[in-house]
Amino acid sequence: SVLFSPGTTTPSSATGALFSNRENLRPPVELALVGDLSSPLAADFLEKIHSGFLPSRVIAASANPPPAELAAEIPLLAGKEHKAVGARLYICRDYSCREPVDDPQVAEEMLPFVSFPGG
Repeated sequence: SVLFSPGTTTPSSATGALFSNRENLRPPVELALVGDLSSPLAADFLEKIHSGFLPSRVIAASANPPPAELAAEIPLLAGKEHKAVGARLYICRDYSCREPVDDPQVAEEMLPFVSFPGG
């Protein structure tokens, strides 16, 4: 079957497929949440993480400090810790992390959320 023929407009699904494919070519955003995972601050971080479209994301979470066995299995958690009360978010890409974030509002501004063309 033909998706579209010459002289017609491109169906919106084709644009979406191209956009999706472009996003899949980018390296994933890696998020490490470390600290008291039962704290309201950790819940706020998770709410911000899930508030927008963030394709190809990897999320790892651990109590502070991550146990050595867990850090060995999940390298994203290796060397991540939080010296204060609450939780801290590390935003990483290509095996490189930005400065850790202690404020969920700041984290939301730093997260590379994606919007669809025309949306």
